[in-house]
Amino acid sequence: MGMARSFHMPGRHGGTHHAAPPPGGRGGRASRAVLICLLLLLAPPSVGGAAPDDRPLVVGAYRNAPKIIVDDADHPTGFFPDLMRELSVRAGHPIRFEICEWRTCLQRLEEGRIDIMPDVAFSEARAARFQFGKTPALYSWSYLYTRPGGIVGGLAELDGQRVAILADSIQETKLREFSQEGGWTIETVRTASHAESFAAVGSGRADVAIVNHLFGERMEADSGLIRAQFVFNASALYLAFAPDIPRSLVDEFDSLLARLQSDPHSPYFDAYEKWFEAASVRVPDWLRALAAVGIVILLSALVSGVVLRRRIASATKALRHSTSKLQEAQRLARLGDFSWNVDTGEVEWSNGLRRLLEYDENDEITFETVAEGIHHPDDAERIMAWIQRGIAEGATSMGPAVYRLVRKTGEAIWVETNIEIAREAAGRTVIFGTCQDISSRIEMEQALLEAKVEAEQAARAKSVFLASMSHEFRTPLNAIIGFSEVLQMSANDRLTAKQHEQLSDIQTAAHQLYALVNDVLELTHAEQIDFHIAPVPSSLRQCVEEALAQVRFLAASRNVAIVNRLDEEGEILCRIDPIRARQVLVNILSNAIKYNRPDGRVVIDLGETRPDRVRIRVSDTGRGIPESMYGSIFDVFSRLEGDPFLAGEGTGVGLTIAKNLVERMGGDIGVKSVVGEGSTFWCDFPKI
Repeated sequence: MGMARSFHMPGRHGGTHHAAPPPGGRGGRASRAVLICLLLLLAPPSVGGAAPDDRPLVVGAYRNAPKIIVDDADHPTGFFPDLMRELSVRAGHPIRFEICEWRTCLQRLEEGRIDIMPDVAFSEARAARFQFGKTPALYSWSYLYTRPGGIVGGLAELDGQRVAILADSIQETKLREFSQEGGWTIETVRTASHAESFAAVGSGRADVAIVNHLFGERMEADSGLIRAQFVFNASALYLAFAPDIPRSLVDEFDSLLARLQSDPHSPYFDAYEKWFEAASVRVPDWLRALAAVGIVILLSALVSGVVLRRRIASATKALRHSTSKLQEAQRLARLGDFSWNVDTGEVEWSNGLRRLLEYDENDEITFETVAEGIHHPDDAERIMAWIQRGIAEGATSMGPAVYRLVRKTGEAIWVETNIEIAREAAGRTVIFGTCQDISSRIEMEQALLEAKVEAEQAARAKSVFLASMSHEFRTPLNAIIGFSEVLQMSANDRLTAKQHEQLSDIQTAAHQLYALVNDVLELTHAEQIDFHIAPVPSSLRQCVEEALAQVRFLAASRNVAIVNRLDEEGEILCRIDPIRARQVLVNILSNAIKYNRPDGRVVIDLGETRPDRVRIRVSDTGRGIPESMYGSIFDVFSRLEGDPFLAGEGTGVGLTIAKNLVERMGGDIGVKSVVGEGSTFWCDFPKI
């Protein structure tokens, strides 16, 4: 189920061969010995040692299956040897392996006798002894194993126990820290390998063994030990380098490792699948001993193994598919991600970001490249200050921020960026972020802004025109109204009844047109952007009383009763412009009277009141408004049609003015009506 791609691995005599599969059971040792002999016979003769200026890098290897497996001929295989061989080929640096125990390997690495040591967890103490890359090669955790009957339910149960643990390992360091924090007494049995830790528990020298999960899962079936049901010390594993290794070489290997991990089809994932996910299911010794009488059980185990391998293969395939889908989604969304180590200045881009900014995979991206060439010069200082402020204030996530980036071709694009700020245990600050191309959105917003400015200019021109025309209409209207009134008073006895009726029609039409001109002027004034509203703490009851004083004569002439239930309420203070609020109430009350029935009624009361809002309602007993007209009743010149009773009433502007004024005071206005019963108009005003 492995991929067709394979690692190129330098042979011990200068040739190359493919990585061997994981060793099988004990019965395979004879075959492996024969195979090794054949390889030694068939390998080409040695071409001599490397030149002094091109000596092979020495890689430390200790027995820790399946990460590092050393066969009977001291030839290392496993995940890390395969990975190091691939990195060696890509970097153009030959390597050779030196087999040693864990502590010895670390000591030689510190002394410079070993150049690279894979499978090393980071700690501050180790950072003082070795150099580390920034990209984890693998993630690992540990399990606890005991003899049957010695189950450990939690770390606190290690108090008073003998614990076998790999000497100078990160597990030993963490166990010491937990012991000191908990005040436990633990006798440490220090071992040279995880296999020795298992053996110490099996022989009774120790009560508990702590080993990494990969070794434990591979060997637990044959060990006869029981695994505790919790995880100990999850950690990231890095490539560690000798102190005298040039930092450029460390960065080169680190960059190559990051590139392998960014490609779901790379040899890195082939090795992971080969040595970890698709490892063969091992049959315990006691089960093999009963094979003659337990063939059915054996077959069941084999079938389970096949199913398990298929599930693992399916999960691996799904992971790669998900990674590919993620990259495709980033391409479609014009999205990319990046990371920036603030302390070292190291920058990494995803393939999506490289594609977005038109950079090739081989183009080197540095902090200087980003600061001086990627960020638009007009935005660079602002964005860097934004990030530095977030770091200084201890922020963990920031954004979105909108600014410009410059492509390799010199074209500027608008991006929206969100970032997360991670502060690692080593004290390093790393920023992770995403950039999405929003150039099309910015262009659309700019077009909308320009259209808005043009519309405002047109509206302003319309308002000026209407105001001028309305003023021009007033002069002849005043003359018509004045002369008609003079004519009616001076020639009262000399006019016939028909002439009196015609003169009355002239006055009615002139007054109605005059009211329309006044409303148009008021509406034009209210729609102006610089229209002044001055909200102050005001008494709502007083505003209602002043509005009623202006409409009582109209109500009496229409024989409409007015009921003011606000007299029953206490003082009500709102933040409103009292003059404009009174104007709103007069418009609503006038409509309630004009569109009411003869002998009808208008009621003023309070509606549902919230902590920050006061609702005043004006209800009438008129014909009502169809629900289909709720959305247009506040539009300019909108009037009810089809009822001769309403002919000639109103201008169709009053409610439009009322809505404009209420909203400018921070309130809201609406209507609820039942056809044939009446309507209720309400206004919500900000409450003090």
